[in-house]
Amino acid sequence: MLGKMKHNMMVFMSRRMLSCDEASFLMSKKFEEKITFKQRFRLKMHLISCYLCRRYEKQLGQLNEVVIEFKSSCEHSECQHPMPAEAKVRTSQLVNKELKADS
Repeated sequence: MLGKMKHNMMVFMSRRMLSCDEASFLMSKKFEEKITFKQRFRLKMHLISCYLCRRYEKQLGQLNEVVIEFKSSCEHSECQHPMPAEAKVRTSQLVNKELKADS
């Protein structure tokens, strides 16, 4: 009896657990907009059992803080972080190369 209950619980959980891809999508989404209670709950359940996703969430949080700090530093004055002309050219070339590859 106990074995069958354990099996049923495992089947129930596996059908409702997020994959790491789904979890990473929700982690990114929650920095852009509010996610639903169900999404938060499922994400929390995934994070309990997945060390790599917990680490990824921490990294996303740190990156988000850096971006917010950078944006606020540019809003209060003339942006002090101009992109060098060579970097603009390289970036443009890489973007165009990727766009052509996707076509």
